[in-house]
Amino acid sequence: MRALVAGLLWMLAWPLAAAERAEDGVWWNPEASGTGFQIERQGDTYTMAFYLYEPDGSPLWLTSVATWEAMPDRADRIGRLHGTLYRARDGQCLGCAYRAPSVSVHEAGSFTLEFDSAVSGVLRWGGTTMPVQRALYAWPDRLDRFSGRWLLTERNGETPASTRALLGTLEGADAVLRDATGVEIARVRRDGLRLRLEFASTPGASLPLIVAERDRFVASDGATRSVIGVRTDDVALDEGLAAPAGEYAVRIDAGLARGPIKRLLGVNKGPLHGGRRAPNYSYDSSAGYRAFGVQSVRLHDVGVDLCEIYRDARIENLSAQPPTTLGACVNTPTGPNPRVAWTVNDAGGVDNAANYDFSAMDARVREVLAVGARVYLRLGESFNGPNDSRDLASWARVAGNVYRHLVGDFAASTDARADPEFIEIHNEPDGMFWNGANADFHELFRATSDQLRAHAATASRHAGIGGPGFTHDVVRGMATPGSLTQGFVGAVGSARLNFFSAHYYGDCAAETPTRMRDWLRTLRQQLDGQGLAATPLHVSEWNIGLGQACGDALFDDRRVASFVARALVLLHEDEFGVEAAHYYAGTTVMSLFHADDGSAAIDLRPGAWGFWAYHQISGGTRLQTETCRQGVCGAFADAPDAPAVLAARVGHGLRLLIANDSANSRSLRVQIHNIEPASSARVRSAPSQTSLRLGTALQGHTVAITEAGMQEALARVSETSVPTQRLGARSLGLDLSLPAHAVQVIDIP
Repeated sequence: MRALVAGLLWMLAWPLAAAERAEDGVWWNPEASGTGFQIERQGDTYTMAFYLYEPDGSPLWLTSVATWEAMPDRADRIGRLHGTLYRARDGQCLGCAYRAPSVSVHEAGSFTLEFDSAVSGVLRWGGTTMPVQRALYAWPDRLDRFSGRWLLTERNGETPASTRALLGTLEGADAVLRDATGVEIARVRRDGLRLRLEFASTPGASLPLIVAERDRFVASDGATRSVIGVRTDDVALDEGLAAPAGEYAVRIDAGLARGPIKRLLGVNKGPLHGGRRAPNYSYDSSAGYRAFGVQSVRLHDVGVDLCEIYRDARIENLSAQPPTTLGACVNTPTGPNPRVAWTVNDAGGVDNAANYDFSAMDARVREVLAVGARVYLRLGESFNGPNDSRDLASWARVAGNVYRHLVGDFAASTDARADPEFIEIHNEPDGMFWNGANADFHELFRATSDQLRAHAATASRHAGIGGPGFTHDVVRGMATPGSLTQGFVGAVGSARLNFFSAHYYGDCAAETPTRMRDWLRTLRQQLDGQGLAATPLHVSEWNIGLGQACGDALFDDRRVASFVARALVLLHEDEFGVEAAHYYAGTTVMSLFHADDGSAAIDLRPGAWGFWAYHQISGGTRLQTETCRQGVCGAFADAPDAPAVLAARVGHGLRLLIANDSANSRSLRVQIHNIEPASSARVRSAPSQTSLRLGTALQGHTVAITEAGMQEALARVSETSVPTQRLGARSLGLDLSLPAHAVQVIDIP
């Protein structure tokens, strides 16, 4: 391993001359925001793409290639680039068929870029002189890039010394590199506009940095001595501490980032709904959606159905002989699920906006946007809607126009436009939502996907398209030869699936921590086996169980809070590749916010506290976390009955989501590495209770949660502190006592 690392470092350093170079990346003049250029370097060759504007305001894109020219005779310059500017016209749009653009030399002819440092310089072209600088959009300061883990090797000529693992932190005006014991090895200092590396063992003697990039740096005296640093996220700095002992423990590496916290706070159904048994009231949970961090709303069971939107169609019950015409999109059969076909009356009218009624869809979209969530567009039908079609091509065209309406390209609304977070084609076709032939469904999906992609390309929009929202029995269907489910991927083709979606419903009160894990693991393995190893999974409906199976009272049980929080941690496991998830539902049945139908009241159900806890880490950076049992550590998915822990860097602090989804209290030992010492941690605990009646106001016939009522509910979160123990120079521990079904958020400054 050491030989491999040394060889890699030698290859990185060999082609570099001992002179600082201009950095790759985006360059701009802060006084001219909106214009700039991109630089990319390979060896001594630089490519540049300028994004500018003509005098009339029309966009102007130019490209160039230039060779680096060192300027050793200039103390105020490190080098320059000089090249010819080229302009391309009349090429193809993104996603369209290729068309070779015409290329010509731009009227300005050439440019010169002179650099006084790796991140600043002067641009001259067309009689204009302008200062430019490297855009530091991720780091407030140039030295911030040295935070994190590094492998550092010193060299003397071609002979490398030993490689050391160091951790970089920004301390005052310098970036300091320390070893696993916390001892300072070196630091990076500013030297005017340039940077120098100084070792603690030889203070006053330093080497200029000739490369300082995101993932490597090189310092050299220009002769024989050099130092090469390579960023790494796979070398632990655990100070030699043994894994935490005890029945339940967790080990966290605060220096190892695993990517952003996923956007998993999705729900089905928007914040507003009408009364089911007492239509004299409607209910508005918008304040709850905002306070508990709902990020995405799947437009299912809210009236956004093709059958209801497109009005020039007939609905026929094909189970009757002869077939009978139905007068409504939603029917309530008394026997087996009928085969109900939806067919347009005139295929020539599908693109006529007069045949569409988007009023309900627009209202739902406005409600979603008003709470700060994104739209997850489900194209299909709701409960007991049409489950077959005699005109697959028209169904696909109508679906395409629904998408076009949402983005503002068809019968546009002034205030209900949105780029959907994702587009899901259909819903539970292996359940009662499709009763036609398997081949017909596959063709419907193919045609709809192709329509959507064509519309998105025409509008120059990105669209994540997938589906079809299979039922909980998807894993059984995948293993059943000849089933709609097993044949789906092969029939529609993996290229039409930006994601694969399915639904998970547990076993109500008997739901076990391993059941959801086993379902996710089995489905992931089945998808991998069908060529979808790189395709994200969407769990577009999930809950502890189905309402009619569990009974409404179960969703008032405090256990649902710990189930929801634990499920969100499990959905975050890398093994399953989950990209999006939607709890069923935000309002009404099996919900976060439940209307006491027929009265002016809305209840906060326990499951919402799982959302509250996850919301506290939303927007953070996930950190490496391992679940430990008796000193053996691994992924949470391998021990889902243990307390669930998700750790994140939020701002400058560390924050943990913890859920004990057990009827028994548990002790949890937490061990954290690569963290500055802290004497205590703040513990916030969600209330341990059943549903909570929220403060509401009656506005006409609408019962709405008030902001004051929401704040009163959040004030029930209790707060205390626990001491931490110093385990090493950069490691600490804490012991937590978790009550049954506890949901907690831990803050460590």
